[in-house]
Amino acid sequence: MRKRLQLLALIMLLPFMALHAQVTVSGTITTDTEWTSDNEYVLDGVVFVASGARLFIEAGTVIKGEDGDGNSASALVVSRGGQIFAEGTPVNPI
Repeated sequence: MRKRLQLLALIMLLPFMALHAQVTVSGTITTDTEWTSDNEYVLDGVVFVASGARLFIEAGTVIKGEDGDGNSASALVVSRGGQIFAEGTPVNPI
């Protein structure tokens, strides 16, 4: 009986344990773009937010960079004229 209860509890928790979809980002963001907390964003190299483009990052969004340093480092760069809007919360940091 105990194993059945444990199995039932696990089945009920599965929807809450789903992993975020992983989105690889590279190159230049040239249009208004939104990154949402239901995805995990991985920077592949230097990613630019171009002049005139806006990047909106939802509270709770996870952003990571690929391993590397020097010329193979990953980074998010906001070009002059580009904009980034990102405001995490204590409960949902970015």
